[in-house]
Amino acid sequence: MVSILVLRFTKEKHMEKTFILIKPDAIKRNLVDEIIKKFHENDFMITQSKIVKVTEEKIIAHYQEVIDRLNLPYFKDAILKFFKDQEVIIAEISSEQQTIARVRELIGATDPSKAEPHTIRGMFGIDSFELATKEERMIENLIHASDSIESAVRELNLWFGDVTA
Repeated sequence: MVSILVLRFTKEKHMEKTFILIKPDAIKRNLVDEIIKKFHENDFMITQSKIVKVTEEKIIAHYQEVIDRLNLPYFKDAILKFFKDQEVIIAEISSEQQTIARVRELIGATDPSKAEPHTIRGMFGIDSFELATKEERMIENLIHASDSIESAVRELNLWFGDVTA
């Protein structure tokens, strides 16, 4: 009995968590099952997930750093047009090591036109930064994933409440 408890504690202690958000374009194109399947095939665990209707407050809080960094006059409006009142799927993903780096590798480059063919964005992406910028809209790249431990903690807390990565 004691050894089982120790093993469970040890395993949980070494699990690294990250956050993903499956975007409205993936949902509209019926790609959710394919995307989730890729995570399972690569030995990731989905420890919690839910469908969420996006509010203006939540999505702006999520993208605030990007809005500030890019400083594009149309970007905030583009985010709201793409996300507000749309459903997304949020999930906490975990694995025993390098979860954040491995998830980012699995999803591929932010610009689907530059993503490796074996990645989620490379397999299913149909958009590019060039086209999105020209049309002054949000890029349709199917999925978001945290890029650091700090981002994972912030995004998990924003979308799920008080959690730690």
